[in-house]
Amino acid sequence: MQRVGTKDRLVFLFSFYVFLAIFFGSIIFLIYFRGILTHQIKSDISKEIGEITDKFIYIEEGEIQLVKDANGGTQLKEDLLRDGISALLLGNNLEVIRGFGLFEIYNQADAATINKIVENSKTAMSSGKVTEATLEWQANKVFVYFFPLKREGQVRGVLILGKSLDTLNTLSKSVMFSFLSFMLLGILGSLLLGYVLVRQALKPLHDLNKILDQTDLQSLDKTLQVDGPDTDEFVILSRKFNDMIKRLRFMSDQQKDFISNASHELKTPLSLAISNLDVMNQKYKLPESMEAMTDLFELNNLIEKLLFLSKIRKEDNKVIETVNLVEAVNKSLAGLDKEIKAKGLRIEQSLHKEAYIKLPKEYAQVLVTNLVSNAVKYSPSGSGISMFISITGVATILEITDTGVGMDETDVKNIFLRFYRGKERVEKGHGIGLAIVKAICDLYDIDIKIASKKNSGTTFTVFFKN
Repeated sequence: MQRVGTKDRLVFLFSFYVFLAIFFGSIIFLIYFRGILTHQIKSDISKEIGEITDKFIYIEEGEIQLVKDANGGTQLKEDLLRDGISALLLGNNLEVIRGFGLFEIYNQADAATINKIVENSKTAMSSGKVTEATLEWQANKVFVYFFPLKREGQVRGVLILGKSLDTLNTLSKSVMFSFLSFMLLGILGSLLLGYVLVRQALKPLHDLNKILDQTDLQSLDKTLQVDGPDTDEFVILSRKFNDMIKRLRFMSDQQKDFISNASHELKTPLSLAISNLDVMNQKYKLPESMEAMTDLFELNNLIEKLLFLSKIRKEDNKVIETVNLVEAVNKSLAGLDKEIKAKGLRIEQSLHKEAYIKLPKEYAQVLVTNLVSNAVKYSPSGSGISMFISITGVATILEITDTGVGMDETDVKNIFLRFYRGKERVEKGHGIGLAIVKAICDLYDIDIKIASKKNSGTTFTVFFKN
């Protein structure tokens, strides 16, 4: 199972915190919203008590009476209906005087509810204070006030006012559903926003990763630029990275200078030794001198390659030319004709004649020759080498395939390193040729790919961008 990456973890963490903020914010809002509505209900009932006691009831001879209108009825019912409030008037002995709204069918309520009303009424009458309760009344939750009616300091009855909580519950459910929908949208939105923010925040790391992929001892010119205050962690990281690259570049240049200087110093005495041995060989024809000559020529070849490798980065004024890639391949084959015939190699070619690349001519020839030479060196006698040149909309492609011993993953990974030799050393060499190829490719933004399998040969594919 694939592990979740850092960027995904940060996105999920951001989304989780957004979810918690919405969740707890919703709970707090619902509590506050319900509290406001409950307070409004209490305020409505309290206001209604004042209106009823002022306008619609009075106490005469210790009895509670309703104020009648011109038609002998009472406007109380219409007033209560308009305000959505139910009312129940109980006398001194808790007998029912009149019920309105839900309380019109007071006598039909279940015994438990009636007992609760009676108990709260007795409490209000005995204490002379308003009490409140929430009752279940015919499948409705009702908030109820018990208001003792007094006359001359004596309680003469109880005015019970109630308001259904169905509206409150319906609004609460609607708000809750809205918040759930908002929460779902918030989570989806936070995932998207989190991805954008995290991607933006981690962009310096992404840039650093790209630079690291492009950085080796042959290309130490890339630096990381991050905008921000000096105390920003990514700014500090970029500064330290650039300082490290600067030190590595300095040490690499010192190494190249040393190799270049040492090679120059060795070249003069080496040339003199070769000349002396050549004279001795012509005069005495000793086998030992022939063997020494071969070793000195190999050493001279190594020094030439080291000198060439050291100057690749320094010669920035090389003239970019239009090079015929087919001619470069044919010239390489001509130069290796002796080795090809000695091993009896078959050369298969499919070369696009109009293949031209932009490169210093010397570098183009060295690049092609080293790849062809490598294929010749590692192809067994009597086998074949395939060479293809094709042109696409974005690149001119050179593909060279040998039928040699192939390479494993370790060899493929390290084959372009200086002085690296693969595990299967079928021929003499110094591990410099492919390092030169890679240095030229890096310097001129040329892509080179390797496809190799043990005992199945190797293919080098070079993409010269158009």
